[in-house]
Amino acid sequence: MDSLALVNVQLDLQSAFQSFFKGGFGYPKFKRKGIKDSYTTNNQKGTVAVTSCSIKLPKVRHVKARIDRKVNGLIKSATVSRTVR
Repeated sequence: MDSLALVNVQLDLQSAFQSFFKGGFGYPKFKRKGIKDSYTTNNQKGTVAVTSCSIKLPKVRHVKARIDRKVNGLIKSATVSRTVR
């Protein structure tokens, strides 16, 4: 994982606890590993890019992907998830 992914996790946890202490929401539930693993990273100077048959991610390099739509515009962040079959 890159450093931006770790920062995103910290921000998500901070907002979950803030909404818990303000009231209205329950205590944050932590995800188990292996069920639906995912992480979110930010695009910084072209670290996330989409090619014709793969996605370029920081630290992971190119990952094969089935791209069904053309990406129009600027990619600001990417969430990569894996489901266990």
